[in-house]
Amino acid sequence: MLVDYSSFDIDDPLLEATCEVYAVQDYYEFLEKQLKRVQRTHKLSLDTQLKTQKLTQDDPEWHEAIQEYSHWVEFILPRFFCSPFLVSLYALYESIVFEVATAIQTLNPTLKRFQSFKKKKGRLGFLEISRQYYSEVLNIELCPAVATWEKLITLSKFRHAIAHANGRIESLRPPNLKTEVIQMARDISDVDTYSGYITFGKEFVADTTRLVLDELLRFIEENREACRPKRTV
Repeated sequence: MLVDYSSFDIDDPLLEATCEVYAVQDYYEFLEKQLKRVQRTHKLSLDTQLKTQKLTQDDPEWHEAIQEYSHWVEFILPRFFCSPFLVSLYALYESIVFEVATAIQTLNPTLKRFQSFKKKKGRLGFLEISRQYYSEVLNIELCPAVATWEKLITLSKFRHAIAHANGRIESLRPPNLKTEVIQMARDISDVDTYSGYITFGKEFVADTTRLVLDELLRFIEENREACRPKRTV
């Protein structure tokens, strides 16, 4: 996606955050192109092998070649390309939510700092702590769209599974998270389990990327002025 950065307001207090959103969008589009290119390469290699060796469905080697191709295309490549990207996507959301909270609090030093608020919330996750902080301290509703909020929670759980267990289901802790992730993989279209790992299809990654980036742009737009230092006369 081409973005005309020259049209941006250089005094925008959230200019860097906005650029990060567009950078991740560009990265995702590049990732998609690379994934398709690698998949085409593997398909070409498979077709060449089957043709050169004159293999048919009656040959055990044909089934071995198809199985190896499916393993790469349906498991190895999605893990290699999609899983790390989802971790980065969620990290972008966290960082911008924290950046905006910090910017507003800095301009209003009587307000409680996010980190101080966080320490008193025990083992709550970042999303829940952030929502409470924005509501109770900043008087802002973080992500008012219920469906979007629920998908952000889903992404956060998948992110935890990838970052802390490399997507391996048996390594997930605590046990209730393991149960949740397995159920989500069963319920969510284009998410699956394969060889004991969570796998993500391109439609899920595309929809999640669009949802997160759109929500961040909305969030930035609505809170830009609250982050802007007051001009002194």
